[in-house]
Amino acid sequence: MGRVKFPYLPIDIFNSSGKVVSRIMRPYIPIRLSIHHSNPSNIVDALVDSGSDRYLFPRQWGDMLGINFKKIKPIKIGGIGKVEITAYSSKVNIWVDGQKYPTNADFSPEQQTPLLGRSGFFNLFKEVIFDEKVGCLYITL
Repeated sequence: MGRVKFPYLPIDIFNSSGKVVSRIMRPYIPIRLSIHHSNPSNIVDALVDSGSDRYLFPRQWGDMLGINFKKIKPIKIGGIGKVEITAYSSKVNIWVDGQKYPTNADFSPEQQTPLLGRSGFFNLFKEVIFDEKVGCLYITL
């Protein structure tokens, strides 16, 4: 296949009064999600996070996909500052650059930023390269 380039997206940082105080470029990429053989979701941007162990998505994304969380046993996962949140793991398909990849993802009502982590995302590809000078992420398929 080859290498796909994703330019970083500008994210505004606000102070407590709602004023933009800075802008940071972050490695968000457009993805789609699906379960089973359903059609993929609309395109959404997710943060490629080398510090995240797994996928972690907002629970409402799973609700929109039709995942029945009542049938899934909740788990506790840890993050920055040893904070634990409740999550639910489910099999999903992630679509990157039009290609479908079956994987597992965690969904949490306490998570707002969609994260693409090392296990289940990075290991799907030959290379994931962060080019900070250029502000682009490269994925070798």
